[in-house]
Amino acid sequence: MTKTAAALDALTQFAAKVDAAIKASPAAELEKNARRHFVDQLAKQGLVTREEYDIQTALLEKTRTKLNALEARIAELESAPLCASESSPSSSSPTSTSPTSS
Repeated sequence: MTKTAAALDALTQFAAKVDAAIKASPAAELEKNARRHFVDQLAKQGLVTREEYDIQTALLEKTRTKLNALEARIAELESAPLCASESSPSSSSPTSTSPTSS
């Protein structure tokens, strides 16, 4: 093994030990607890995470689209002229009930 390879191997082992030490240290647990506390405080104030906000924004956009489509359909139905069959009393419409014996 060359000197460079040995030095690189030693640095890799050292980095792995440092990484393991950091993961095992109380700092990781402290960060996790601080983050949880921060999120809890935001929730108490009625604030939401960005993910929740994005979900609600998408849901609102979908609802607005449906509402616009329904409003357009209502406007179309309101502006449509009455059918000739509905204006003539002699013809029956599909929604009317006629007395027939069975």
